[in-house]
Amino acid sequence: MKLPNKLIKCSREGFSLLELVLVLLILAIIMTSVFSTFATGQKTFDAELANAQAQENARYAIDRISEIVQTSGNNPQNIVALNNLNFIRLYDSFNPTTFTGSPTTGVTIPVTPCGGTTGVTCPTGKALQLFSDFDGDASTTTEVGSTTAGTTIFSANVITSENVVIYLDANGLVNLYNFNPAQGQSMPGGGTAPAQGSAARSIPIAEFVTDLKFDIDSVQNQVTISLTARSNRAVAIETVYEKRFRYASLVSVVKLRNR
Repeated sequence: MKLPNKLIKCSREGFSLLELVLVLLILAIIMTSVFSTFATGQKTFDAELANAQAQENARYAIDRISEIVQTSGNNPQNIVALNNLNFIRLYDSFNPTTFTGSPTTGVTIPVTPCGGTTGVTCPTGKALQLFSDFDGDASTTTEVGSTTAGTTIFSANVITSENVVIYLDANGLVNLYNFNPAQGQSMPGGGTAPAQGSAARSIPIAEFVTDLKFDIDSVQNQVTISLTARSNRAVAIETVYEKRFRYASLVSVVKLRNR
């Protein structure tokens, strides 16, 4: 059967240029919307992951510090200097590399401790010194821990010294500075103790911390720890090209039972 000339002519016609432009424009709009939604979803996921990281870092740090603070003041021999909250000392700041002398001198601007005065609340400090008498010898100058021979006691992430300082350094690490044993004395794990101010006397216990402070209340016999930590990495938030860290702040109140 032979088709009419008119039908043959119509069947040979394609899309016009305008129609092709319109189709491509519609496809471009759809693809832009899809990719925009995907990018927004990825940014939201990254932000939530960073929030979780910040919360995790803050929780770990404050739990670790609280655990250490709870060990302060162990005092089986009833040392007067360890009673009435004298086993805790606050500092405005602490830099172990510039430390010289005894634990009570040579540190940057020591803040007056409570001293056990009833009704007195201590000031806020950036670093906290803790004294204890773990071995019951009526002294706070002992390192009672032990490590494998040939290793340094200051590399052990445990609290075995009777005199330590908790402080935050410029790199976001919460550290323990160990005053014991004295320079040149033998260590339980072998070797001799380095000089005061040596980096070997500090061990990190938490990371990604941006702020740390302590408040002591002699009335309630407790230490309030306030801490802010950041996420492990910066993520885009407002714009694709702008990246920021996410932060989490926590507060822990530690009741001092060792009196």
